[in-house]
Amino acid sequence: MPAQPERGLARDVGPKGPCVEERGEQIEPDGRVPHGGSLGRPRGAAQHSDGRNDVARYITLINFTEQGIKTIKDWDKRIAATRERIDRSGGKLIDVYLTFGEFDAVAILDAPNDDAALRVALEYGLAGNGRSHTLRAFGQDEATRIVKQLS
Repeated sequence: MPAQPERGLARDVGPKGPCVEERGEQIEPDGRVPHGGSLGRPRGAAQHSDGRNDVARYITLINFTEQGIKTIKDWDKRIAATRERIDRSGGKLIDVYLTFGEFDAVAILDAPNDDAALRVALEYGLAGNGRSHTLRAFGQDEATRIVKQLS
C-alpha cells in the first residue's frame, strides 16, 4: 500500500476570516488545501483573476563563505546542482549572476510556494558555499492586482 502524504493543519489567516486551523481544514505538504478548500493555492503563489495559479518568484542574494570562494572554480557544477534541487522542488532557476558590491551573487528562481523556496534556501545553506537572503518578488501584474485591492 503506497504511503499517504502527511497532512497538517493549516495555520494561515486568509481573506475569508479565521485561520483554516480553526475551521478544521487540512493542508497538504506543498501548502495546498485539498478538495477545493478555501485557500486553494500554495502559500506564496499568485492567483490570477481568471482563477489560474502561478508559481511565486524569489530573488536570492548570496554571500560566499570561505569554502564557497575556495571552490569558485566549481561554479558550473554548483549551479547545475542548485538547478537540480530547485527542479526537484517543482521550481525553476531563472538565472544566476555574479555581482559587484554587497553581495557576491544573485539568483532568480520560481517556486511553487514559500515552503519549496524555504527548502531550496536551507539546502543551499547545507552545502556550505554561501549564505543567502531570499526575497519574495512580486511582478508588475501581481503587484498591480494587489495594489488595486487597497481601500
